[in-house]
Amino acid sequence: GGSLGEMERTPSVEVEGGDLKQALQVVLTSGDKMGKIRGMLYKELYNAVNAERTNIPNPPEQNVLLNALILDYLHFNGYQASADVLTQETGQPMGDIPRTVQASELHFNTEDPELPLLYGILAFLRGDT
Repeated sequence: GGSLGEMERTPSVEVEGGDLKQALQVVLTSGDKMGKIRGMLYKELYNAVNAERTNIPNPPEQNVLLNALILDYLHFNGYQASADVLTQETGQPMGDIPRTVQASELHFNTEDPELPLLYGILAFLRGDT
């Protein structure tokens, strides 16, 4: 994750007539800062609410694989804040399971090694392959 201090600086916006809300919306929606802030906020709120949750059971194998597939999709699409929240919520260490391991576990692969397996699975289920 990142912190608010790590985000790139945005040029200042001049506020006329006290329309601070509109100026903030312009600044926060430029460059998807709002999505990053929202993700960090969700993650911190989750941490605060679940601070005492220390004994998280190990998830079943299928959950670990599903989470890896979802994380691969989130990273591919640049949804880092969502990936951070998923990692925090699941309580499982999320060193990404390599794509080759995912493909082997599913007995499934795609032609494009850069594309998340979820895209290939969706294409297969829709009959696009």
